[in-house]
Amino acid sequence: MNPFYWDEYSEDTIKYMMEIEGRYDRFKYSFELSSSPKDDRLKFVQMIICLGYEAYRMESTTVHIAVNILDRFFITQMSEKVGHQECLAACLASLVIAIKLEEGRKLSTNDLCHQVLYACSAHEVSQMELHILCALKFEIIVATTAGFCEFFKRGIVQDQNTLDVIDFLCDLSLYSYELLSHNPSQIAACVIWIGLCSSNRDWDEDMAILTGYSRYDLTPCSEIFQELVCHTFRAIKQKPLLQVYPRMSEIMACLKQIMQA
Repeated sequence: MNPFYWDEYSEDTIKYMMEIEGRYDRFKYSFELSSSPKDDRLKFVQMIICLGYEAYRMESTTVHIAVNILDRFFITQMSEKVGHQECLAACLASLVIAIKLEEGRKLSTNDLCHQVLYACSAHEVSQMELHILCALKFEIIVATTAGFCEFFKRGIVQDQNTLDVIDFLCDLSLYSYELLSHNPSQIAACVIWIGLCSSNRDWDEDMAILTGYSRYDLTPCSEIFQELVCHTFRAIKQKPLLQVYPRMSEIMACLKQIMQA
């Protein structure tokens, strides 16, 4: 989210984001290209994160918006068979839409296709961009976990170690199929809570008021994060985050200690 909006219109912005975050169901997947929707989604989220962070140095909110748009687009295609070529074009088109929306810059579709070794054409990406916008009825202003995290950070003492844990978990949440059943604000609040725990602090009344969530409300998300961190964090998921989080091994060690406590 543009810092200007947080500085000048933070209360109005967060109120609006909380109002719209529940409008769109991101959980009801039915398309299957492999053994399960989880596996399918993971591949495409992985691609968005790799391209967004490594190839184009996008802001975290932009990457989160792209994943959100992709999730919602796939939901609109539930009654249709979605081919691999269409899914790939949708990934690239989601990045194009997100960066225009959030950062005001335009990606070259030819360069995007080069990044994926021309597995799809620039024409296919451009056509898919329009297809996504029409399928979503041009409703692309979305609430994201990254956006809520930026707002919730204002309520904590921001030492670098805590911020690193928060930012890492925020991005890690994109990989979880199960977290799609929770609102982005709830996921963001849980991320902040775990970040506070990493610096021996806890959730207090002020944070509950700021976020609208008590520790009890955050328990379901924390259990998913425990699984994500301690059991399902495989090598395939680490690569795109290595460049963004050079201290990842330290962060993971800290998180495992917290989750197993």
